Amino acid sequence: MPFVPVDDPVLPLPSADEMERALREHPQEFVAYLTERQHKIELRTQDPLRHGYEPKIWHIVDDLLVRGNRVVLIDPTDSVPKEIMGGGEVYVSGANRSSKSEYGGRTIVKRMFDKGMQRAWCFHMSGPRSVQQQQPRVWKFIPPEWKQIRKHHTAYIRYKPATGFSGEPPTFVGTNGSQCWFLNYAMDVGSLEGDEIDIAWMTELAPWEFIEAVRFRLAQRAGDLIIDFTPKDGFTPTVAKLTESARDVVRVPAPLLPKLGAPGGCETVPRVQKANPGTNPDLSIVYFHLSDNPFANAGEVIKKARAGGRKSILERVYGVAEKLAGNLFPTFNRKVHMIKEGELPKDGTNKQYIDPCSGRNPAMIWGRALPDTRTVVIYREWPSPGSYIRGVGDPGWWAELDAKKPDGKQGDAQKPWGFGLQRWIEEILIAEGWNDAEIEAAVEAMDCTPPKTQRNGPASKIEAIYERVMDSRFGNAPTLAKGETVTLIESLSELGMNFEPAPGEHMREGIDQIHDLLWYEEDRRIDHINRPRLLVTENCKNVLWMFENYTGLDGQHGASKDFADLVRYLALDPPVYMEPDSMRSRGGGAY
Repeated sequence: MPFVPVDDPVLPLPSADEMERALREHPQEFVAYLTERQHKIELRTQDPLRHGYEPKIWHIVDDLLVRGNRVVLIDPTDSVPKEIMGGGEVYVSGANRSSKSEYGGRTIVKRMFDKGMQRAWCFHMSGPRSVQQQQPRVWKFIPPEWKQIRKHHTAYIRYKPATGFSGEPPTFVGTNGSQCWFLNYAMDVGSLEGDEIDIAWMTELAPWEFIEAVRFRLAQRAGDLIIDFTPKDGFTPTVAKLTESARDVVRVPAPLLPKLGAPGGCETVPRVQKANPGTNPDLSIVYFHLSDNPFANAGEVIKKARAGGRKSILERVYGVAEKLAGNLFPTFNRKVHMIKEGELPKDGTNKQYIDPCSGRNPAMIWGRALPDTRTVVIYREWPSPGSYIRGVGDPGWWAELDAKKPDGKQGDAQKPWGFGLQRWIEEILIAEGWNDAEIEAAVEAMDCTPPKTQRNGPASKIEAIYERVMDSRFGNAPTLAKGETVTLIESLSELGMNFEPAPGEHMREGIDQIHDLLWYEEDRRIDHINRPRLLVTENCKNVLWMFENYTGLDGQHGASKDFADLVRYLALDPPVYMEPDSMRSRGGGAY
């Protein structure tokens, strides 16, 4: 019977002129071509496991899911071969309709079909979400001969689009004894104990405790784990844990993100990464792009993504999220806001901020107002990972990623070292360039006042500090000492170091002030007009970590809140540039 050729993104039809010419000049060959083309399209629909379209990126993921497999990829940015070792885990980050769910469904069924007696788990957020989104993907790839089974001594497959697979939990069994179960994150994670499985597919917002439990269940059979996620408004704490300190293996051009100031150039985005071997040694990370799926309605998605700016394009088109979901500082960008230590101007007015608290060490930062009168640089923090503290060594990080806590967990740097007030003063002076003799003299005289302006000459390296600011709630809280009530600010003043209380405005106002200091227009070239007013030097690692991870969702107990508070104090009461001669005394007149 005659048929009307349908258009197809994988097998596109020739143009109308080309078809008319082919019918005139080679009618039989052209009819045979159209017939074969139609047959391929029908096979793809009837049996996608054997005849479906598979993007090239799928085959890369397949290769990476082989332990000990050396995968060589060509980096398009420099045409240099890059090698990566395969393992038992792959995390796929992809835009909507980038084919990552299709890959998950196909890979589960393919493993079950190719090998007998396989045990597979598929996880989604809840039972209804599994029925709506995950189970149809798996059903699609089940081969026709399995779908047609009604009675079999081994196989059991019952599926309805409205209710999904039958069973509690939902399950199906192939003719070769392979079985799949559909589970969800609403169930008790303890119920996973004891089973052994060969492959697991965990989609969307997988809690870390479930990933750890599944890893143990896979370990007995050296099984494979596929995790996928769609970044919409940043990534989750679990994704942060998976991708922390990942190494780029291949980056690719992102044509929708033109590089400002470089005509014809564009940004690059990660395509394949290797996870941190210390935390996720078997994990590879692959980014699925919208262009990987020829069946996606790419034009409409791109139109909406462009309306949302760079962040939306990264997430919706390239599957890349740069911030934790709910991050309070979405405009912060290391490429814009971070400078090297050597780039810090030496001229400026310095101010210190400290946030003490019972049960942990105090956190501190130093800010410098530059002579341009509009820029402030956070140029030092204390404590800082990789630095040296006498009697402590490397203090470690203030906060670390935690899959259960949006603002991280307490790092080693917060754990008390038992220092008294005198020792804290000494640490501050050491950071500001005082030598041992100068510290000893200052402590003995109970006068640790640094100069208001920088001293000239090589005799002293003491840094000029115009003012010191302390958290007002803790600094002004009365305590009993020597039989009388005193505050921490008063106690430090008696020892020779003076602090002013920090502004007591509401947290929200301080955050808004930080946003104002960080602001710049992402879609414009950075210049003397379009640039942020707050910068951070690269040595302030805890401050940088806070900017990229702080959400405020953990409230007063957030592990990274302390450095957020310090930056808030700076935003509300920033250092102001003072001319070097403005603080020098001058001779007066007489009446």
